[in-house]
Amino acid sequence: MGHIKAIDYENNYNNLSIFNLGTGKSYTVLEVLKTFEKVNNVSLNYKFVDRRPGDLENVYCDPQKSYNVLGWKASRGLEEMCDFTYLI
Repeated sequence: MGHIKAIDYENNYNNLSIFNLGTGKSYTVLEVLKTFEKVNNVSLNYKFVDRRPGDLENVYCDPQKSYNVLGWKASRGLEEMCDFTYLI
């Protein structure tokens, strides 16, 4: 829904703007992988490797602009975001 609101904003105001549609909370890649495996009852093949040059240790977004301008706020937690069965 946040994507639709951002597109509507651009169309209505003829103003290209960038919105972060995240929750403001960061997750490690391993947290996302483990959560995806758990909620979808699957096993993923992955291996641990060294960080690539330029990789940031921690990344998260500030969703305040999306709330202030679009009136939109992410409402799903990590388990729900990884659960694809709700799309069916």
